[in-house]
Amino acid sequence: QDNTIQIALPPGIYNLGATCYLNCQLQSLFSIITFRRMVLQWTTPTNGDNNDESNITARTNGDNDDDSNGDNDDDSNGGNGYNYNIRLAMLELQKIFLTMLTGCASVIDIKNFANILQINVDRQEDPTEFTERFLQKIQQYFLECDRNSAVIQEIYESTLVISTQCNECGRISSRNDNMLQLNLHIPSGNCKTPDVQQLYDSLFRQETESGRNLYECESCKKKTKATQTTKISKAPPVLNLHLIRYKCGKNQAPKKITKTVNLSKF
Repeated sequence: QDNTIQIALPPGIYNLGATCYLNCQLQSLFSIITFRRMVLQWTTPTNGDNNDESNITARTNGDNDDDSNGDNDDDSNGGNGYNYNIRLAMLELQKIFLTMLTGCASVIDIKNFANILQINVDRQEDPTEFTERFLQKIQQYFLECDRNSAVIQEIYESTLVISTQCNECGRISSRNDNMLQLNLHIPSGNCKTPDVQQLYDSLFRQETESGRNLYECESCKKKTKATQTTKISKAPPVLNLHLIRYKCGKNQAPKKITKTVNLSKF
């Protein structure tokens, strides 16, 4: 009545304990319009075959038929076995995205979503592993339903060409790696504050394989020094970058790198 325009603002997400990684990932996925539209337009398959649901859950959990009953040893440690029902997860994700889109709540409780994903909310999970597995599960479900089968690849997938050249005979061997995300390792030590561009460029620097990492050359029939290069042959519409903040030493617990990363260019 007072001609005031109400602007919907994206709500915050409750931290259930140690779920900040999950909250950030949901907000990131929501901000990608193509992904958000895919989730909101998704509908449950109408083939009437309820058995598909359990089959999908089983096949996407390590491809082990013995796990089709849901009893996976990996799940007993608090829920990082990723043996959850992706159809229910998609339905709950729709509710979360709708609430975020309409701004009808200032804060969202994602407890149901965390329960479906069998997440131990009191333990910090690996955000990189979680995102990769979650996207793979969504992709697998769409493949099983034969609906927009390449939607995740179309949004996120990049192809890396990794080439290794023998320093003695010059032979070059190459392989392609398809990635849904690129991992940027934050350097430890007392170096200056890195920015995202520097971390990204470091993925494509030439590396020399020597010492314990000698290259097994098929032409020379022996281990030799070699030069390895990495290039992107196919770039995705959305480049998914993950900052790796944990450094693992031999027989040591992961140590978090708390160094600041400069995001000003972005």
